Amino acid sequence: VEVNRRLAAKKPQTTYTYKYPRPAVTADCMVITREQPQRILLIQRGNEPYKGMWALPGGFMNMDETAERCAKRELEEETGLHADNYRLLTILDTTPGFCNEQIGIYLATGLSQHAMHTDDGEFLRVASFPLDEAIRKVMEGEIHDSKTIVGLMMAWQLRHAEKAAPFESFTTIKRQTSAFSSRPSE
Repeated sequence: VEVNRRLAAKKPQTTYTYKYPRPAVTADCMVITREQPQRILLIQRGNEPYKGMWALPGGFMNMDETAERCAKRELEEETGLHADNYRLLTILDTTPGFCNEQIGIYLATGLSQHAMHTDDGEFLRVASFPLDEAIRKVMEGEIHDSKTIVGLMMAWQLRHAEKAAPFESFTTIKRQTSAFSSRPSE
């Protein structure tokens, strides 16, 4: 019922905030604080088609950039954060059998704050939430963006595993092939 209400509330949209007619690769960054309670940084989209939706900072990869460079650019544009380190945590196939879209989720560490540089007409609200609250928002349907849910679940798991090993010791989930492995790394 909630899904039908959400779909019915969406207005038809003919223009979107991205340049390419059929984007297929995006990169998103997960920023988790080390202090207790751990917090996760999310953005609230201000433009259609996802106005009001909470999500990890991220966006579409330009034709001339690597996935890691895209993650860096999007984090800097949308939050003003610069990170010293980016670690690819996983690659998602959003809807296998339907489209070839892939999303890379990176863990960004070694952060420093700078000015935001959003795209023209892009409006974002940036906020950090205690990880427990963000998970509650998922369970109550307030956060329903699939890549953000995966990122939050990974953050939840990392939080519990961090007691045994630091974030830096975790490896990327292995994949055979993807758009991320077909481009040179930075």
